[in-house]
Amino acid sequence: MTAILLAVLALQPGTSGDLLFRVLNRFPACEGVLSGAYAGNGVSFLHRARYGSGPFQAVMLMEKDRGEDWGDLVAAGAGYSSDGGSIRSAAGGWLRASLGSGMVFSHPSGWGEGGPGLDAKPPQFRMLVAPAASAGACDGRPLTGAAATGVTGGVGFAALAAYSEIDPSGDGLHRTASEIEARGSVVEKAAAARVEAGPAGATFACRRAGGDDRIRAGADFRLQAGPVLLSGEAAVESDSARTVAWWTSVSESSEPFRFNGMFFSCPAGYGDDDRCEFPADSPCDAGCGAAFRWRPAAGWISALSLTASTLEGEGSQRGSFYVSWRTGPTLELTTSCRAASIRGAESWRWTVGSTMEALRNARIDAEVQLTGAADEETLSGGAVEARLRWDLLRSLSVSVGAAGFSTQGYAARAYVGELGFPGEFASTSVWGDGFLLQAAAAVDLPGGGGLKIRASRMVREGEQSLGSGLEETDGPGRTEIGAQWEMPF
Repeated sequence: MTAILLAVLALQPGTSGDLLFRVLNRFPACEGVLSGAYAGNGVSFLHRARYGSGPFQAVMLMEKDRGEDWGDLVAAGAGYSSDGGSIRSAAGGWLRASLGSGMVFSHPSGWGEGGPGLDAKPPQFRMLVAPAASAGACDGRPLTGAAATGVTGGVGFAALAAYSEIDPSGDGLHRTASEIEARGSVVEKAAAARVEAGPAGATFACRRAGGDDRIRAGADFRLQAGPVLLSGEAAVESDSARTVAWWTSVSESSEPFRFNGMFFSCPAGYGDDDRCEFPADSPCDAGCGAAFRWRPAAGWISALSLTASTLEGEGSQRGSFYVSWRTGPTLELTTSCRAASIRGAESWRWTVGSTMEALRNARIDAEVQLTGAADEETLSGGAVEARLRWDLLRSLSVSVGAAGFSTQGYAARAYVGELGFPGEFASTSVWGDGFLLQAAAAVDLPGGGGLKIRASRMVREGEQSLGSGLEETDGPGRTEIGAQWEMPF
């Protein structure tokens, strides 16, 4: 039905868009599928359709995760955007939104423990409202409603109103009878607004869901002096208590050096409704950090990031560095390290890698990785991987990959590259003793479309089964096979 509708729309002059179909299955089937405890089979499926005509856009999504029934998620949204006029953008349906730096209102949220450190660029201030274009923004905790942004008299503004049916767990999985019964059982009513003029802005948001009422308000500033930018935001949240979160940054962006230093505070409890994100290490009572990116010479890139914070008297430190050296047109060498000490639990990962264009139409990536973790005991591990991409023809390429790993448990897990589909996060975690084999083929179709097929086999030696509960599979290995087709029009 979607394909027929968009095919008709594509015949109209000045239109554009694309269709995406993705299907993935894992073998052997998990316990939830075999026992009938899950509503559906083990196939994962995604269908996305995007359509544009001048300033108008529309998106439709259909998705099912493993164990869900077909058509578990059906979402759609439409939007308008323009570079002129009082109304710059408007959207309705399933939405994504970011106001200010995201401290007061943002969806989908990046809330969590944070990464290994800060980025060398300061947080950005935005007034973004648009149709949601990914299943992650629509499933479990969707934001459904209407929103608009504009400018008048030099003052920018945004307004949003939403009525969303969300899951109590928020994970978006509807496989078992209890998960299906709880689906959309929490009604959320939310509103948000933002105004900005010159170097200052203010954002307001309120939300009621399942007896939880929250109000957040924040103010932000940006002061530019040549390449140096001083910026920050402070916000207060009122629910059962009153909590204040803030950050301030001084940054410089010039060639060949880029720097960002920050001080911040985001106490526990602030923003745990997942409708906002904090652009620094969180949660924490107080913290600071610095990051830089430097190109000391042609072919060299270096980056360093460090943060330190405290939460209820316990300290945490995170850090990372990265160095790459392109020795010539065909060889690049890299090394990186990430380390963290989170309230007494330590972990680290060090990698050395290379990328070599061995032939005119072939590239080889190789990496050696060492990992470690220490909490109640000290654990270690490592992984070795190699990947080859070979462009056989102008429109056909094949890729193969192999990785071996050995770690003393999940805490010392390694991360290896995955031959994923375009748009996916191409990394997967591995632990225990085992190996991962992968293969993929990609075909460029006439008109700009593409077809990609991939398969992988992961084995953990000495295991009788993998996973636990309803996700448990029999035997020491799992195989995944999938395909993705994209067609622009």
